Amino acid sequence: MRILLSKVTRLASLLLLLGLFSIQLSAIREVRGDYDISISHSSVTVTIHTVFNQNMTLQPTPAYNNTSLSGSNATSAETAFTSALSTLLPGVSASGLTITSSSASNTTQMTVKFNVDGAIITDRGVMKVNLAWRSFEVTSNITAGVIPLNSVGSYLDHSPVLNNNSTSFIAWRYFVDGKSIARDQSTVAASSFQLLDFSLLSAPLDSWHSAVNIAAGYGSTLTSSLNHNITVRQRLTEPGGDIITTTFFAGYSHKVQIAIPGPSRIMGDTILIDTGSFTWVMAVLVVLFPVIAVGAFFVERNVTRQRGAGRARRNRRK
Repeated sequence: MRILLSKVTRLASLLLLLGLFSIQLSAIREVRGDYDISISHSSVTVTIHTVFNQNMTLQPTPAYNNTSLSGSNATSAETAFTSALSTLLPGVSASGLTITSSSASNTTQMTVKFNVDGAIITDRGVMKVNLAWRSFEVTSNITAGVIPLNSVGSYLDHSPVLNNNSTSFIAWRYFVDGKSIARDQSTVAASSFQLLDFSLLSAPLDSWHSAVNIAAGYGSTLTSSLNHNITVRQRLTEPGGDIITTTFFAGYSHKVQIAIPGPSRIMGDTILIDTGSFTWVMAVLVVLFPVIAVGAFFVERNVTRQRGAGRARRNRRK
């Protein structure tokens, strides 16, 4: 009897806990961040804005406002970024790193900006930009004082929705980036969750969507997307047979964009930009725009004169 009461008590406590969690669900909404790579003739600049949402913990994420790292305060963080980049492409490094982060309730926002040095080689009029580092992952924690900016898993792994056995009343399923994982792997997956994990961007560049960007001197834009999350689905079967499914998650998504100046082609992880063609196109545009503008002016003036002459002839007839 005591065993039965103990099980009922634990079940009631869990249901109450899940009820409290469900209150947070209405406050969670997916907001997509941005991961932008901008290529110029001498540098590569990366700007990443991440919006991390979670409803896996009753305790909100640590609250702070506009915490930032830059200059000498970002030295250790810059070293961590360089390590992550050079793991994928030896010889490159991060410079000019700035990080700004804010957190309130269930949402953390972080903006990262840095330059990637050593990724460009110019040879006989062709600029070769190696982007093999784009799917980098910073595995070390980055802190501002005592605040963890990267390793959000340090508080996710305390969530009571992790590592639960299924019963006849409640069934649990666990996923990382849409792939099912075992129950006993859920805590490990949560504890290792990082905000600076872009390893899912390793797909070949020629599989990305490409569009012409006339504003960039007849350059092009490559686009993709990234969704990184850990998801828990709890399925409750009520005595009457009704089924209630609740989803708990922690994660973020990005719209990814690479802006390429001038005509280009892709070879593996490298973008080849014909700087000679780019210069020629820009020169032609510089010459043509004034010519077109002057031509449009004279055409407009000629049309205006013809209209004026037509009105004058009609007036004389009257």
